[in-house]
Amino acid sequence: LLLVRYLVARYGAYILVWILAGDGDYRGGKAERWKFIGRAVFQGRSRHPVTMHPAGRHWLLPEFLHEEWLDIVGYQSGHGVSEDDLKWLCFGPPSRDWLLEPARPFINLEPNYEGHLAYRVFKPITAHMVRRAAYWSLLVAPPAGVSYGTNGVWYWSRKPEVPINHPHIGVAKPWREAVNLPGAWSMGRLRRIFSKIPWWVLRPDHELLVEQPGFKHVELFVAACRSEKGEIALIYTPEMQSLNLNLSHMKKPFEAVWINPRREEEVRIGVFSCDRLNLTPPGPGDWLLILKALS
Repeated sequence: LLLVRYLVARYGAYILVWILAGDGDYRGGKAERWKFIGRAVFQGRSRHPVTMHPAGRHWLLPEFLHEEWLDIVGYQSGHGVSEDDLKWLCFGPPSRDWLLEPARPFINLEPNYEGHLAYRVFKPITAHMVRRAAYWSLLVAPPAGVSYGTNGVWYWSRKPEVPINHPHIGVAKPWREAVNLPGAWSMGRLRRIFSKIPWWVLRPDHELLVEQPGFKHVELFVAACRSEKGEIALIYTPEMQSLNLNLSHMKKPFEAVWINPRREEEVRIGVFSCDRLNLTPPGPGDWLLILKALS
């Protein structure tokens, strides 16, 4: 407790976000200890947002739902790519609990790390998997932010090496190489895409999809958000597939634009005033569809 208070006093003048605890289990009976620390250090004192960083697929709510000092619900979808791992992110707590009161932003603090060996299958996580986790994380709950990591930067490797106490995650690249992996550049593109739109008005809207491909195969899950009045909608598909859309709540007319998140190129489709539309991405891979009202 004294250490945390010291850190708050030492660094509290800077622009920052406090992460009270990292990569641990804070559920059930273990939650009381961290509630006590959070209240003692931050309750009514912190000028900066406070969050926590739980272990993979652990969830802070409902234990911390009414903790006034907790400003952001941080979570970790982790480094798995199995059906269960993907379902946890697409259909699990992050996609449901954003409706709970009091409302808080949800941020995935540790999605798939690029180059990290995926759990159980022990194959390197690719840039495509990184983008998939990032866009899903941003759109299954109201967008608030997402983090990026790679198996060289998190450990600050200076040479190719297996990180200490992590024998099963693969050889990490030197960090100077890791910061230039394809997924890292994709995150820059993601930021630029979102900086051009009013992302803060978006809310998940499953009704945009007449059919959800993810119900049959979760790796095909399509994430969809729109503004309350239908001025804008974002739809992310991780693979090239036909999307059957219900646009009855969109403001008309609207323009439809495909964005390639790998190269940030735009493919304008046209202007529409219909309530139903079937669209297919113009090429293979993952795509982001933006629908924007013209008036």
